[in-house]
Amino acid sequence: MKRTLLLVWLVTILPVAAFVGLVEYGDRQRTEFLREAEGRVEGMIVRLVEKRGKYIRYFPVVVFSTPNGQQVEFRSDYPDRFPPSLYKVGQRVPVVYVPAAPSRAEIDQPGLRESNATPFRTAGGIWVGVMTLLCGGVAVALRLRKRAGPAAGPLDPA
Repeated sequence: MKRTLLLVWLVTILPVAAFVGLVEYGDRQRTEFLREAEGRVEGMIVRLVEKRGKYIRYFPVVVFSTPNGQQVEFRSDYPDRFPPSLYKVGQRVPVVYVPAAPSRAEIDQPGLRESNATPFRTAGGIWVGVMTLLCGGVAVALRLRKRAGPAAGPLDPA
């Protein structure tokens, strides 16, 4: 029975905890980038890279120049999922970048500064709590049943 409870725990709780951990990791990476990204310039979208999967996504490729004249090209990590793309070739966009490593850049959009991990943290915490209580409740019920011994059925002579 302990194996069954362990299996239930591994199948239900561990994947959720791993997913929440990956979301948290991505959120921290973005926070670290924004802390270092002091450079702000205007860039221009030079092309859109289309990726097909469940959705069609468009990743804008942006070119900008640093104050010392270095020209930098980067592909945004944040795609646009709406065909036709909301981004257009030739469109000017605000760019944030790390001055010590200008290729570490991103389009400065409102969602860039917002954490997208909070809903996942909350849902993951609730899921882990519910599953832990459920597994614990099953374990307690099985232990109590084992202590009580076999129950006398209605046809058993007294």
